[in-house]
Amino acid sequence: MTVLAALLALLAVPASASARTCTGGTIYINKGFDQVRLGQSRTTIVGELGKPNYENRNGFMQFGPDDFSSLCDVYRTSGSKHSTARLLSFSGRRFVVSGGIKIFDNGGLRKLKAKYPSMKIVHPPNDSPAYQITGHYQGRKVFTTITPSKLSLSGRALQVFIGYV
Repeated sequence: MTVLAALLALLAVPASASARTCTGGTIYINKGFDQVRLGQSRTTIVGELGKPNYENRNGFMQFGPDDFSSLCDVYRTSGSKHSTARLLSFSGRRFVVSGGIKIFDNGGLRKLKAKYPSMKIVHPPNDSPAYQITGHYQGRKVFTTITPSKLSLSGRALQVFIGYV
């Protein structure tokens, strides 16, 4: 086998699960994104997203690329291997809300408000104002908080958090 043929054969092998990164997907308000949901175990999440690029002993898992061009983070209830997802965080233009709403584009927040009229402005202590949608998922109170570029529906989302109240 020539060196060129060997190189081509290596290129044809799919990347392992540990090489995947999360750069986009469909956000489901008050639930999760793609197949990842609040309350899922570490094992289930790793099965969906691959090995995290970074993980600490407190239960934080980072799946986004190392250049931080997008964020895709999971916060678990603890660092235990049996702990479950309590908060999800995303950022990046390749994430869209179910129904195709591109909230990371200008005007995307207006479309989100049309789909979720209960979306309201909240003023978290020690933080900037944000938009929030609350509801229930699997019998628990949940929220989706959107950090906007400006406090106007003509703005765009900078980051989305989905978690338990």
